[in-house]
Amino acid sequence: MIKVVIPFALSPDTNPNLPSSTPSDTVNIYFRCICVSFASIRLNNPSIELQLTTNLQPPDNYLKILSTIGVAIQIIPFTFEPYYLSLKKYRTSFFIFDAIKNQDSNTLYIDPDVICTGSIKFKEFEDEFLGGLVLDFPSKNEINGISPQDAELIFSQLNQKSLNFYQHIGGELIYIPISKKRHLIDKLETLWNLNNDLARRGHKFLPTEEHFFSCLFSTEPFHNLDYLGLRIWTTYFNRFSEGGIFQPTSLPLWHLPAEKARCFVLLFNEFEKLNWETETDSESFRKLVLQNIKYKFPPGTRLFFRVLRNLLSLSKIRFD
Repeated sequence: MIKVVIPFALSPDTNPNLPSSTPSDTVNIYFRCICVSFASIRLNNPSIELQLTTNLQPPDNYLKILSTIGVAIQIIPFTFEPYYLSLKKYRTSFFIFDAIKNQDSNTLYIDPDVICTGSIKFKEFEDEFLGGLVLDFPSKNEINGISPQDAELIFSQLNQKSLNFYQHIGGELIYIPISKKRHLIDKLETLWNLNNDLARRGHKFLPTEEHFFSCLFSTEPFHNLDYLGLRIWTTYFNRFSEGGIFQPTSLPLWHLPAEKARCFVLLFNEFEKLNWETETDSESFRKLVLQNIKYKFPPGTRLFFRVLRNLLSLSKIRFD
């Protein structure tokens, strides 16, 4: 039996994804996403076990919604919190390590801003494989301050041996079989301490959970989850998918990082009208999501920006 877990640390003031929001706004934005994400999974996968793993009690209004959807709440301490200032910006991303440490079954971890539009075929998972979404970044392109090439060198330095192959893995979809948990946590804690020492001494270090997973998974049996989900950008000038080709009808999990304050708000309101009943037609739900991830400018500006976008050749995928 596989469980779907959203790990979310309540420390929103430092979250890098919503820099202009106040802490209270950020809490509401993220919990709306969490509720919509779980509701969309329940709609398309009625019997799946769902769990929110967090470090503090969720606000009462969202707690009630999560209970209606059938989401278990696990509250655990945030122990993998970096103490040095240079990592504070991304500190909540490391909370997934605490979630893994407290894992009790085969688990698929997803980000709060992932929407489910189809059946998640768990039969494709195998106990001996770790899983994640491989993002095809050029080796010299920086990701949160360091490039994949830098990450490979840092990991080789920390472990005193070279990697045979490095690929950057996103944090939006991570699968950990329970049989691998103890082994992974042992390696993770060792790497965590070595990485802290690098940062303390002013050297380049691994700045996010993605870099840790990329290094740790490079030495283990690994399964690319690109058939389950992709990272999909939906801003007006950046409309492309990372990790593979976006095929809406066959891809069940859509990571939509630019939609937290747009599409997720609309879907939250739609589920509110239904009192969080998840018996909506799946195909209608998918069409609703597709319809609302088209970035809309105010009347009179759309043509100007469309022409400018086309001139700059920044349109990479279409959603219609």
